[in-house]
Amino acid sequence: MSNPSSKPIGLEIDLLETQGGKVPLEYFHKLISQLQKNHSLDHLSASPASAGEFDVVYIILSKGTLYEETETNAYECIIIDGWSCWPAGFAYLLVPPNRRREKANISGGDNGPSDTADIKIALLPIAQTRGFGRFVIRTLLSHAFDALGIRRVTASILCPIQPSHSVAQKKQVGFNTKQLCWIFEKFGFKFEGISRGALMSMSVVEGEEPVWHDVHRMSMLITDYFQEKRSLSLSAMRSFSREFPLKVVQQSPWEIMIQRQEKEKHDVESWSKRPNDASANDACGNDGEASDDETVLGGDEISEK
Repeated sequence: MSNPSSKPIGLEIDLLETQGGKVPLEYFHKLISQLQKNHSLDHLSASPASAGEFDVVYIILSKGTLYEETETNAYECIIIDGWSCWPAGFAYLLVPPNRRREKANISGGDNGPSDTADIKIALLPIAQTRGFGRFVIRTLLSHAFDALGIRRVTASILCPIQPSHSVAQKKQVGFNTKQLCWIFEKFGFKFEGISRGALMSMSVVEGEEPVWHDVHRMSMLITDYFQEKRSLSLSAMRSFSREFPLKVVQQSPWEIMIQRQEKEKHDVESWSKRPNDASANDACGNDGEASDDETVLGGDEISEK
């Protein structure tokens, strides 16, 4: 049985060099171009370029070399811990300003917004359904709640419908948006609602009217996170008990015989006991107490004529 928190086969994640990792910044820009070409950034409500110095940006890598039919090598490889890897996507956590100040050891009051971080992820289509995104999201959530103690994490999912889309295309885009929301719900996120026309499209051609997209809002509280961890732990314990049930110790024939003899002895003793003799006086006589007849007939209150 696979552990949902275990690292998928072939996955490598690392930070940018600017954050102490091994992935060069120019390599990250090439990955962004590849994701844009595959429309894998359409659902992001903010560009990864907005990630700051104290935000966490994980580059998702897959071991091996990947080639496209139309190009010699569309996915540039990078060596990580001796492995040749190709870029599969990225995920990042936008840390709230008050947490950035704490990490920078800057004193002063908390004048920033509420204690909320935002999580975003983008994967190439060829890297999806392999468990990469699930593992990275769990890693970022653990960093937000366990390491930083952040109270709330949000996930904002853009619905990138364009006026030029056909009816079928609009339905497909809407379905993909709901599917992304459903994926976050599996992690314990709750659906908060839809902000209509909240963000302007980044693909607007100069001179044309701007297009405003709806944003689906998801969120997870720290209480939701620990409740989800507790549920996963209980589920793992139940699975373990089903896989390795407790063995029932069988009784020996001598123990069974002794128990049967004890039961038969108890039955014989109960049969041989003589019941106590009872008389009508025991049931009706009450030694000075009023009988039922006296109660019904009224006792001394009724005089003979």
